[in-house]
Amino acid sequence: MIKINNKGISPIITTVLLISLVIVLGLIVFTWSKGFLGERVTKFENEDIENVCDRVELDAEYYENGGNYMILRNKGNVPVYKIMIKTEFKGKEDIEIKEESLGVAEIKEISFSGAEFSSIKVIPVLLGLKGDSQVEYTCKDKFFEVESGV
Repeated sequence: MIKINNKGISPIITTVLLISLVIVLGLIVFTWSKGFLGERVTKFENEDIENVCDRVELDAEYYENGGNYMILRNKGNVPVYKIMIKTEFKGKEDIEIKEESLGVAEIKEISFSGAEFSSIKVIPVLLGLKGDSQVEYTCKDKFFEVESGV
């Protein structure tokens, strides 16, 4: 008769293997979720830049003087790094980015292109920090309708 050895792995080895498996799975989930969360963009001493976007206050007035112009006023306490001008006409959108900053309480005249449009929106672009580097952040949900001048 053949004798079968019924000994299994020792409980210590089983515990070590289970703990190793849990650690490896935890690292995989952490690495995977890091891509979804990303590093946040901040401004003004670690304040989330999305909250800063809510504090941007611009006043814009359109006028035509041989071209398309607008007067922009920064009425808030947040400096604007760039201006995105979005024009719409018959369902077609045109976006133009102006490389002009607008400091706190600053007023500027800005020209922009476009022959025909039914609406003009000004979207602020802020400069924030992501880690140690500066990045541009477009305040997508914060836009300002432009009033037509007299």
